[in-house]
Amino acid sequence: DKALNLGLTGKALSRLARRGSGSASRSIYGGFVEWEKGHDDETSYSFPVEADNWENDLAMIFVVINNKSKKVSSRAGMSLTRDTSRFYQYWLDHVDEDITAVKHAINQKDFKQLGEVIEANGLRMHATNLGAQPPFTYMVDDSYLVMDIVHQCREAGYPCYFTMDAGPNVKILVEKKNQQAVMDALYKSFDETQIIASDIISTGVEIIE
Repeated sequence: DKALNLGLTGKALSRLARRGSGSASRSIYGGFVEWEKGHDDETSYSFPVEADNWENDLAMIFVVINNKSKKVSSRAGMSLTRDTSRFYQYWLDHVDEDITAVKHAINQKDFKQLGEVIEANGLRMHATNLGAQPPFTYMVDDSYLVMDIVHQCREAGYPCYFTMDAGPNVKILVEKKNQQAVMDALYKSFDETQIIASDIISTGVEIIE
């Protein structure tokens, strides 16, 4: 866009990014972003969700369990699940409900509700893989270990919630004030090179000179 001096809007950039990756459509913006599924190329794009700068109080922790290529690619796994899993429709039937709950949590700055929804949604997504024919899973032993550590941190008074995309690596949402405590808990079981701390930035994609 910059090289050709096109002056495209965020919406147009989001549509273009989506062609390469659905997730990329959300990365045009910072903070909280909603991806409108739409019904064609013109109507499937992402847009910012107003959060009154709440994202500045939140952080993410990425636990890199395996950075190698997956035995079942995301594209192949999603296609197999869509076509054969009896659990797939159940997950779809709750997407709008989850989005409504998430937006309510953001509006109210309710970290507990936000975390509970994303955690449950992520687990339901992975459950659809187990319902595929043949069944498969992206989770490995260390994925479950991270989940257990997250539960332990919550019990210790450090609220945090996990989510996963199509792979074994785990992402943890935490309030910035508790980020280090959760990382310290992870260091007991994982190497420092596997733990990546990140703020949730409010600015969108930028050109780095």
